Amino acid sequence: MIQNLVAAKNLSIYITGDTIRIIEGRKTGGTISVSKVITTPTPSGSVDDGLITDVTRIAQAINSVLDKKDMAKAKLYFSVYSRKIAAKEIEMPYMKNLEAVGAMINSNIDDYFPMGNMDDYINRFTILDTVEKEGRKSYQIVVYAILKELVESYFELAKALKMPLESIDYQVNSLYNLAKRESRHSTSLFLQIDDDVTHISIFRGTSQLFRRSVPYGADSLVEALAASKGIDEKEARAILIKGKTNDDTGYQIDDYLTSDEYQDMMQDFASSITRVINFFISKNPDIVLEKAKIIGTGVRIVNIDKSLEHILGGIPVTLIKHLHHVHIRKTKGEAKLTNEELTDYLPNIGALIHPLDLRLTEEVSFAKGGIGYGLIFFLLVLAILGVGGGSGFVFWQNNTLENEKDFLIRFNESLQAAEDYHLYYLGARDFINTLSGYDAGTKNDSEALLQLIETLEDIMPSTVRLNDLAIENGKVAISANSYSGKEGAARFLMELKKQDFISNIFISDITDTLDRTYNIVSHFSMTLEISLPADTEILENEGGA
Repeated sequence: MIQNLVAAKNLSIYITGDTIRIIEGRKTGGTISVSKVITTPTPSGSVDDGLITDVTRIAQAINSVLDKKDMAKAKLYFSVYSRKIAAKEIEMPYMKNLEAVGAMINSNIDDYFPMGNMDDYINRFTILDTVEKEGRKSYQIVVYAILKELVESYFELAKALKMPLESIDYQVNSLYNLAKRESRHSTSLFLQIDDDVTHISIFRGTSQLFRRSVPYGADSLVEALAASKGIDEKEARAILIKGKTNDDTGYQIDDYLTSDEYQDMMQDFASSITRVINFFISKNPDIVLEKAKIIGTGVRIVNIDKSLEHILGGIPVTLIKHLHHVHIRKTKGEAKLTNEELTDYLPNIGALIHPLDLRLTEEVSFAKGGIGYGLIFFLLVLAILGVGGGSGFVFWQNNTLENEKDFLIRFNESLQAAEDYHLYYLGARDFINTLSGYDAGTKNDSEALLQLIETLEDIMPSTVRLNDLAIENGKVAISANSYSGKEGAARFLMELKKQDFISNIFISDITDTLDRTYNIVSHFSMTLEISLPADTEILENEGGA
């Protein structure tokens, strides 16, 4: 009986193209205790942007380090980071019935993610906050689209490891749940500084208002110091980052850098971070940042708190070395873990809190605290248990029916609006078809090309620049740069998809480079087809001009 009261062991694994990080821990309510951690190199060529391409070699690498560390088989939790996972922040009217929220998201999923075949993706959502404006409540929601192939690779890995798979989480969600625990009643800036990336989040209390990532982390500072002082990166890392090597005890940063040199180096590193923060403040001038908190590898960087405090204009900066409700469990025969060591395993720890629970299902589910389709089962069990109580069942039944009534009223209103739009569309379509009959012989390829050029001038984002445009028999090839990264290319694609005389649009060969100011520039190629104006679309565009 006593054994049943002891929390079961879990293995939480985070795999990147460089490393495999594993923690052994237990969950008891909201508390997580970590007993062992280990990091091992990822076998070369076995992972492609989060997707496991060689399950056998990854499984062998994991089994090898588990044996080395004497870590037993246990329930598996995975945290996954990949560009194959898309996220979209939306606002939606408040509804008591969370299943109705899921149904509405499902019906609009193609609008959120213009990726073509959404059948290849799993959808999940998390409610970030409930806000009230002008007497109306609404949800701030982040919706995720995860490639099924990605999820399948982790199911295959669990099968190869011969361990039960408990959950797969998105690394961004893992870090969100971890940061939320560290937030209280203030408006705080969170900087999750890892080796190669910095995640920037802004919280008001426990509500996340904003999140972005920049491709610069602790390694950027190491490389800058090594280049400026003509030393190797191992030595530079030992100087800058405490605890990352075994031979750093004799290094003093003052022996290598003056305070001004250090601050200049930190200013260059932080420039992309401050640009993101300034963008948020410009859009939300009423929000004042009261505190800044650093988690991740960044807490080990020498003097980073004092330096960023100066760069951020005096906002108090705190290093989060002790995570709330996360404890270190002493293991017999093992050297005791330190809190600084745990900073390398934040995605692993976060995956144990409220994972998205990615599974090979079609439905959108609610990813906060396990509420979703499981809620129906839970209420059904309550109903069955309450039959003997009589009045308890009647109360539950009445409450359930009231919620259902509220949902049906809202759903009916949305259907009425859809019907009105549909009738409007049918009338407009008939009218345009009539006009197109008269106009059918007046269009030619030249006019279609002219329409394309005029449309590009109207809809192309200001951050996108065309390098080349070629056309042959209605097929167009475009080469372009996006000076706002892939986001600009995606906006361009979405605007083109709205044009009815343009079809078969594809983006390929996207590559990222950095310009002189360290901004990401995405180079991409695009192909599309333009229709001859017997279609109604060109008439519709001319009518709207």
